[in-house]
Amino acid sequence: QNRRITALEVWKADVDTKLDRDKQSIETLGQEMHLLIKATNALLAHGIDGNSVQPMKESKDEITNYLIKK
Repeated sequence: QNRRITALEVWKADVDTKLDRDKQSIETLGQEMHLLIKATNALLAHGIDGNSVQPMKESKDEITNYLIKK
């Protein structure tokens, strides 16, 4: 019986590790998606009215900073 409990504890620890890794991956994807949507919005605004250069610069800076930190 102790072997079964030990095996379950090992299995649970493995599952917990994988869940933590998956949670981190999902959070990272959320951050990246936010940057992509913001950049796409800036490009659309610029394409529609020809202005909105400042939001494009800000999006570029945010993406650059994100990539540097990563």
